[in-house]
Amino acid sequence: MTDRNLDKEESYIPLLDGANYTEWHLRMRFLLRSRDLLDVCENSVGQDASTTAVNRWKKLSFEAITLITSRINQRVFLEVVKPETSDKANLLWSCINKHYASKRNMNKGRVWMNWQKLKYNSNLQSYIDSTRRFLLDLQSFSVQLPPKILSYIILGKLGNDPSLSQVIEMITLNDSLIEKPDQVLLRLQEYANLQCAKSIEKHSSSVSALVASSEHQYKITHYCSNGLHNPKCTTHRKEDCYAENPHLRPSKQSNKRKIRESPAAAKLVTARALITSTISQSNPSNQIVIDCGATHHMFYSKDIFCSLSNVEKFSIATGDSSSKLLAKGIGSVVVMVGPRRLTLTDCLYVPKLNCNLVSLMQLFRNKLTIIKSSNTFSLRTDDVVLFEGEITNNLMKINFSQPTSLLTTTVDDLWHKRLGHPGKVPVRSMGLPYDYSSCKTCDLNKIHQLPFKNQFEHASLPHECVHLDLVILISPPSAGGSRYFLTIIDQFTSYKITRMLKNKSDTFDQFVLFEDLSASCGFTHIFSPPYTPQHNGFAERANRTILDKAKCLLNESGLAKQYWAEEINTSTLLTNLIPTPSRQNLSPYALWTSKSLHIKKLRVFGCQAITLIPKNLRDWKLAQSGQEGVFLGYKNDIIDGEGELVDEAQSPSSEAQEEVDEFRVSDALVEAPSTEEAVDEASSLSVTEEPAPPAPPRLQVIGPRHPTLVSCDIDQSNILPFPRRPETFFSSACTTPRTFKEATSSPDHEVWLNAISKELKSMADLNVWEVVDIDPSYKLVGTMWVFKIKKDHLGKVIDHKVCLCAQGFTQTFGVDFEKTYSPTGRLNSLCVLIAFATTNRLLFHQIDVKSAFLNAPLLETVFLSIPQGVNLDRRKVCLRLKKAIYGLKQAPLAWYQRLKDWLVKVGFFSCTLDPCVFFWSSPSALWLYVHVNDIAIFGKEVETFKAEISSEFDIKDLGKADLMLGIKVTQAEDCVTLDQQHFAEALLDLYGMSNCRPVSTPLVPNQHLSSATDKELSAFLSLGVNYRSAIGSVNYLSTTTRPDLSHALTIVFVVYSRYHLVLVTIIVVSHLSSTLRYLLFYSL
Repeated sequence: MTDRNLDKEESYIPLLDGANYTEWHLRMRFLLRSRDLLDVCENSVGQDASTTAVNRWKKLSFEAITLITSRINQRVFLEVVKPETSDKANLLWSCINKHYASKRNMNKGRVWMNWQKLKYNSNLQSYIDSTRRFLLDLQSFSVQLPPKILSYIILGKLGNDPSLSQVIEMITLNDSLIEKPDQVLLRLQEYANLQCAKSIEKHSSSVSALVASSEHQYKITHYCSNGLHNPKCTTHRKEDCYAENPHLRPSKQSNKRKIRESPAAAKLVTARALITSTISQSNPSNQIVIDCGATHHMFYSKDIFCSLSNVEKFSIATGDSSSKLLAKGIGSVVVMVGPRRLTLTDCLYVPKLNCNLVSLMQLFRNKLTIIKSSNTFSLRTDDVVLFEGEITNNLMKINFSQPTSLLTTTVDDLWHKRLGHPGKVPVRSMGLPYDYSSCKTCDLNKIHQLPFKNQFEHASLPHECVHLDLVILISPPSAGGSRYFLTIIDQFTSYKITRMLKNKSDTFDQFVLFEDLSASCGFTHIFSPPYTPQHNGFAERANRTILDKAKCLLNESGLAKQYWAEEINTSTLLTNLIPTPSRQNLSPYALWTSKSLHIKKLRVFGCQAITLIPKNLRDWKLAQSGQEGVFLGYKNDIIDGEGELVDEAQSPSSEAQEEVDEFRVSDALVEAPSTEEAVDEASSLSVTEEPAPPAPPRLQVIGPRHPTLVSCDIDQSNILPFPRRPETFFSSACTTPRTFKEATSSPDHEVWLNAISKELKSMADLNVWEVVDIDPSYKLVGTMWVFKIKKDHLGKVIDHKVCLCAQGFTQTFGVDFEKTYSPTGRLNSLCVLIAFATTNRLLFHQIDVKSAFLNAPLLETVFLSIPQGVNLDRRKVCLRLKKAIYGLKQAPLAWYQRLKDWLVKVGFFSCTLDPCVFFWSSPSALWLYVHVNDIAIFGKEVETFKAEISSEFDIKDLGKADLMLGIKVTQAEDCVTLDQQHFAEALLDLYGMSNCRPVSTPLVPNQHLSSATDKELSAFLSLGVNYRSAIGSVNYLSTTTRPDLSHALTIVFVVYSRYHLVLVTIIVVSHLSSTLRYLLFYSL
């Protein structure tokens, strides 16, 4: 039995919802027995069974569980599927039977209540089928009722239908029938069959549209031919036969004259001409004609269909018996009639039809009512108006419009898009439909020159010949910062691998390793001459294939250009999945892995997607379980669609992409002019003069808008606040892993694993948690690993830090946390202490408390799920926290309170104005500045305090302060300087202004800025440029080590988001290039 037949069998089994248990149970037993799975469901494996028998039983058990759970609804699934029944089919089957088949009063009551709800809805056959199911339920659950009472109940529900009164009376008067409900249903079935036979009408094999009344349509006509009279012909005598007497045949002109002389014939010709003229001359595409002779809805425009499947040789008979129309597809049409959106199913696509037709007979199936006034009409069903139109030339016409979100997508087009726009031959070799002439996206993106002749010898084994090529600089950078990609192709299998690179130099070390590998394995490394890509034709052809698909994906999806890396990766995967005619129609993936990969889960790149939000990431019980997104490919070349819903007919609009790109300000600022040029340009922006056109921003240009628009909003939680954006941009350039999997699979995995081990050891030493068994009442808080590469002011890596964080957003106020506020040190306090220490020649040292939060005891009870890397069964046990960890809402407060209690205990006093500044007077004066776990020490006996605090906490002595809160500290004998040159250089490099012309002042002297006009503001907004990040970064500098920028920023904020902000921001940022070495100086 084929898989298709098995799927067909499963489709006949209804979803178990509790009310249909009896029917579901019988059908499921039949299916399980046909697949040899019933024994697994009813019996368990023996204790003395062999290992082979146990493994076979487990395999069959999982198959049975999969089959059973696929035919139950969600409510039943949650009731019967439990940890103990999820891996044993016999327990699951027994649980279902016990829950729904037991003869408890609850089940009996449920069956009886459902029986009482059954009503007759004018469909006798449906009523008979439902009644038989309920009788079976009554018998299964031992609901005892006298048979005669059941019969009267069955007939009593039919009493409101006058057409059944005679049948009911005949059954009631027959004592032998009324005593047996089965016999009552049998007689009702016979009556239903009789009525069905009377209502069946003979239809021709072709669909009729505008069919004229023709009783002679099925009459056999005998013709005379070959100069002989046909004896079977009864329309004329032999002596009048035109075949034997051609001279008797009248001319065509005389025939026309006779027709005109006949009044009836003249009227018929006039009516046909009128209809033809009316339809052919007045047939706008947004108009529908209601036709009482059409058996199907018919439309002649392919663009109006929302779904369309091709059909072959589907003929349509018209009123003209000599001509027929052909339908080339069938599908659904969505039309807008006024404010109403209507969906018409089973509509025929007839290209040569003169007008759109809606079948009146199809509409009558929904109890349609026609209301006509003078020249208008309306079609209603259940007091709801479906159509309204006017009557013109005796034709009922309706005006409609096409919804803006409608997209014509046939089955052929859909697979063509899913597979990345392949050619005709590989698609047909996969057994998929391919029946369309051309694809505009392919035509625009795959046009190329003719190939050069092949000069490579054929490979006979995988890995025998491997081709490599580095694709040149791609601009703009990808979302991950890549600008190049390396292509690796195996010649025998044609399997392709692409790797994204941020810099061209990234490949040097890999090429050196590859060279050593080639030499050790006896490989011959052949180089192609420079500037002759024809010598590396195999790799160039692979690049063209990948890029052609990527261009199609980009232009079809309408996504922004920075997603080219995702398009390249998806294009490579799809290329490996498509069969190659030169390799016996086997795909490169199959040849490379000796496995086949199903393509059922392929989806159209760039379409709208809804992904599942894990339960531990939802902040509310009734929060939505999914979030909208865009489908950007497949993870690690693995096609996995679990937990995802996609709408392949829709993709995000350009506006949505622009909102996302608004916060990507890389390369946003153009090169600043010199001081003189800046003055000239600024002076042109006065109130009375026309402003100069702004320089075009070097920003990503969004691709053309997709014809289908999706209204989507950006989640505000995914938008970084202004103060965090500069830090995020700078840290994004590092190769810091974001997940546990990335860290353990990165080139520095040994370093990260060592750091993880140290973090876990610290937690064990500090007795942070204890392992307890999971209880259903516990609210578990999720965990995640956070990785950070710590660098000095020169950008040199000094440490790899790992921190286990709790997902505090899953905590609930009043349950596992209450107070959360924790004070942090003010920057002004630090500056005052530095100035005071410099004046009094005090030492300025710095220490770092290791795993600070792990030293703070918790007052609340918090349960934690098992983190990755901890070898415990997360299904059975969890962690009860004794002390705080990073990520908990109350963790900063708990650590501050722990540190403050100890400092007070050893003799420190807290400052009234700044609770993070502490003073110690004995044995010598000492001041502390606390910023979470970083502590700055000012005094003469700092070593005494270090020894004291090291006895309580595990600290890292950093000696003289060198880098405090991102500020470089330089200490001399009689002075201290603070600067952030590294931050300013990174800021200039981020906006592509490292080599800009320096500007001596942050503002142009004597410049008067006025508010922009509406026209100027519209022109500025049309650029799509966002300068918020640049202004935020400079504002951070002004609050730390560059107070000289404060006045300029005040002016910027006055004209914030106005047209002149472009020029002002360029000048302010350019001023940094000439003042990089500016610093704060403290001296005696």
